[in-house]
Amino acid sequence: MKLFEKIVNIIFPKKCLGCGKNGTFVCLECIKKLKTLYPQVCYFCKTESERGETCSKCKKGKFLDGIFIGYFYDDLMRKLIHKFKYEFFEDVGKEIGEKFGEDLKESFYLGSNFFICPVPIHKKRYNFRGFNQAEILARKISEALFVEFFDPIERVKNTKPQVELKREERINNVKNAFSIKKEFIGKLREKIILVDDVVTTGSTLEECARVLKENGAKKVFAVVLAGHN
Repeated sequence: MKLFEKIVNIIFPKKCLGCGKNGTFVCLECIKKLKTLYPQVCYFCKTESERGETCSKCKKGKFLDGIFIGYFYDDLMRKLIHKFKYEFFEDVGKEIGEKFGEDLKESFYLGSNFFICPVPIHKKRYNFRGFNQAEILARKISEALFVEFFDPIERVKNTKPQVELKREERINNVKNAFSIKKEFIGKLREKIILVDDVVTTGSTLEECARVLKENGAKKVFAVVLAGHN
């Protein structure tokens, strides 16, 4: 654990955001109460779809082959993500990331030869926050599923936070915001699982999938911690 985190944990001891119990940000009892999203649907038309695959009607013009959402974005999940993402507590992400990875073992399987890839944040935001929340989740999922982690995308535009914008604004906000890192050009894996914390319109995931597919990826499937069907 980093020295800063140790000092913070002494000054602000961990308490479960669900019930207030000391020692963790989400206790075993409360983490069991996280509501999994079932059934999964095609994210673009909301038709029921196993593992959230993009349905045949929606495939045309879409780069994502599917979006699997782990948990309903309820009050507890909202508190956890806010603590993780906006109050900069990495341990929150590690705790819920481990839970998510274990649940994915039972509910999510796409076959072999996939690689885990996080949605990137801009370097200015990374320097401010100290970590990329999607990377922490992606590494935990990688460990749980025994799927190789790699990080080929970079965010080249320091966009506004999507949460502040309306649907059309979100789409325009992330347009051309991503590119493939030079060292990965011509070396992209064919099957990729893209990881992020929350999905709303899906525009960020779609833009990342576009960049990946235009640079050689054959399948791009998104796995997201929380959202709404």
